[in-house]
Amino acid sequence: MIRPLRAVQRPDVPVRCTAFALLVTLAPITAGCQTSRTPAPIDPARATQWSKDSAKYVQDSTMWVRDSVVIDSISRTINTDSVYRLRRAQLHADDPVRIQGLIECESYRLHWVYGSNAAEDARRRMSDTLYRKTDSADMKRVSDRLQSMTPREMISVGVGEMQCGRFSKWGPRHPEALNGTALSTRTGRPARPRRPGPG
Repeated sequence: MIRPLRAVQRPDVPVRCTAFALLVTLAPITAGCQTSRTPAPIDPARATQWSKDSAKYVQDSTMWVRDSVVIDSISRTINTDSVYRLRRAQLHADDPVRIQGLIECESYRLHWVYGSNAAEDARRRMSDTLYRKTDSADMKRVSDRLQSMTPREMISVGVGEMQCGRFSKWGPRHPEALNGTALSTRTGRPARPRRPGPG
């Protein structure tokens, strides 16, 4: 025999509790409605300037990326073996000052031929594998010696034709630019213009 279903008796809920629950539920909706108001209009003159600045930012960024690729390509063709060998030899040299002069001249030769931007990038890449953990004592010895150079020794490690010989023997100097890319002056990454606020 099928038993009849019994009505489920719900506990009484105070009216004030129900009202509070409803208020909590609707609070986010009310807040959302209040924050979805139409933003204040932007000043037309500032909006126009921002549009121009944004267009220039895109143009400058494109040129910056192109210049970076050109410089990186040149730097990867530079042979830094001569500087690397001099740096390693300096660690064990009786007179690090004399070899420092050779390092300065050879480094400037790379600047002369390829431009400062590519030469510096190549030098930094070389430096990543130049020193070892076991070189710390020798590195300190060389550093201490170079910091205690006499005025005459400082002149001897300078870069000039008196110390390095005629620069022309290295071949023609690099051009100022290559297809619009400066080889010895570097520009920073363009900054994105900030969107103007209302007002």
